[in-house]
Amino acid sequence: MSYLEVADAILSAERRLRNLDAGGSVVSEAVEALQETANSVADNLLQAARRYRAVGQALLDYAPQLESAQQESQSALESARVAQETADESSPGWRCPSSVWGQW
Repeated sequence: MSYLEVADAILSAERRLRNLDAGGSVVSEAVEALQETANSVADNLLQAARRYRAVGQALLDYAPQLESAQQESQSALESARVAQETADESSPGWRCPSSVWGQW
């Protein structure tokens, strides 16, 4: 489930809390307290939904840039490996220790 889907689920719960029906025109203190608590919780849920939505949107905006950077990094690593192999073939007396590649 994505952050945006979580935000939608939280908003759905927030709306349900705000739409609680006391069940009649005569309202007891207990029902009033329940409605106040429901509204308070709904306010907190709304704030959480906004935060989840902001994070979800930020991740959607960031994902293409991250993918591009990862592809560029992979390409650079592959180029370095090819260059190292070429250097190793042209100079058989010296080789880059394999432990160096393990660091990348």
